[in-house]
Amino acid sequence: MRCKWIDCIYSWQRIRSFWWRIGIVCNGVLLLLLCGTNEAWALRLISLSPALTETVAALGACSALVATVAGGVVGENSLNFCKGVPQLPLSGGHWSAESLLALRPQAVLVWPEGLSGDQLMLMRSAKLPLVLFSVHQMQDVQQQLLRLGALTGKNAQARLLLQRQQVQISTLTQKYQGSAWIRGFYQVWSQPLMTLTTGHYVAEALRLCHIALVAPVAAVQAPQVAVEWVLMQHPDRIILPEGMTALAAWSRWGLPVRQVDVAALERPGPFMLDHLEQVCAEVRRQEVRRN
Repeated sequence: MRCKWIDCIYSWQRIRSFWWRIGIVCNGVLLLLLCGTNEAWALRLISLSPALTETVAALGACSALVATVAGGVVGENSLNFCKGVPQLPLSGGHWSAESLLALRPQAVLVWPEGLSGDQLMLMRSAKLPLVLFSVHQMQDVQQQLLRLGALTGKNAQARLLLQRQQVQISTLTQKYQGSAWIRGFYQVWSQPLMTLTTGHYVAEALRLCHIALVAPVAAVQAPQVAVEWVLMQHPDRIILPEGMTALAAWSRWGLPVRQVDVAALERPGPFMLDHLEQVCAEVRRQEVRRN
């Protein structure tokens, strides 16, 4: 049956509209597939925290970083987590918002506890795309890992690192199950004397090997205390970070002092538990009595 010219034109327009919509859908799917790969998606990140830089490196996403800050650990996990990525220059002890904006970042990774309120306010007023990772407990460290995995398109790697950390937690829990508890005072600063609260992620990690920190109830994670208060708590150990010169001051009070390398433990990243067993063994070590 022959159709009228007007019907033919109408039919052709409907066919063309149909294929045009199909083309839009196909282009959209292709765009999503491209954005899902690191090679096609030129993600530009700035990391203002060594722990966040370490996590990005562990995820295999260093190519997304355009700048980092100095910091790291010794050992198999290199000091320079992402080699070749430039480190931000300091101006008056701080990073200038102008230098950050000049790098045209799509996201600036920030650990709020590591910056002053003034720094955060300046970056916010400069309209920088801040992504905050506030860490207080161990579960926050794990959530940080998953969030960065999603941001960088490395979800599978994030899940593997998370499983690795969960195995470490399970292994330490089983090893020290039934061991006697040790009460320790964890010193983070000398002048003024400062410690960590029992809700801090470092305190939570130490509890895996039955080391309980003595600390006052406080609204901040690193409260100030007096020497007299520490002596009244009768701790079994004084725990000092390696390099801190306060050993003699505590030894004169007859308190056992353990100086340990806690750099990796204090940095909330995917490898924070790697050296925990060594820290626990040193803190729990008994004094050798000489005749």
